[in-house]
Amino acid sequence: MFQRLIGWTLFATLLCTSARADEATYTLVYAGGKTVSITRVSDKKWTATESGATLTVELGEKNSVTLLAGDTRIAEAEAKGGKIKLAEPNGTFYLEIKFQADKTKVTVTDGEDPYEFKAKDDKIKVARGSSEYGKIKYYPDTGKLKVKDLIETEVAVSRDIKQLTAAPGVFAIPNLEAQKRTFIMLVLFAFGK
Repeated sequence: MFQRLIGWTLFATLLCTSARADEATYTLVYAGGKTVSITRVSDKKWTATESGATLTVELGEKNSVTLLAGDTRIAEAEAKGGKIKLAEPNGTFYLEIKFQADKTKVTVTDGEDPYEFKAKDDKIKVARGSSEYGKIKYYPDTGKLKVKDLIETEVAVSRDIKQLTAAPGVFAIPNLEAQKRTFIMLVLFAFGK
């Protein structure tokens, strides 16, 4: 229980600054002062920079989605019917995201149950099967968006995003590999989730 508690003590602050009307940058500070800066370069391109490495999500022609680490293509897919099934260049499963009216499903390992980001009233719950991992809620009275784990510990806080969004909810998912976590967050931002 103590190890789980330590794992959940991740604290993050999500700040937003705007350079131009079509560009916004969110700086996420988490676990031990690490930062990731997420930038909406355009409607079709989002980037994240962490420890000098840059990850990019590009939305292209015919609903294509490409994930890049620097100049290296990590995965790509064509968005069809509200579903993006990303594969590595060799065809190996990378991750899958399904968009529905009231929820978004994210499968990080082929054959396993997806994580769900389900909107309900004024919050988004993060769950997998019958297990809940946390929630995202926007507090209009304070102007903060917060991600909390099951024991109500804040794992992410945005002082500048003035609406409910699922994207920072990836920090409620335990043991999620950093690159996939960032790519999922970028795709959710890019698709307005």
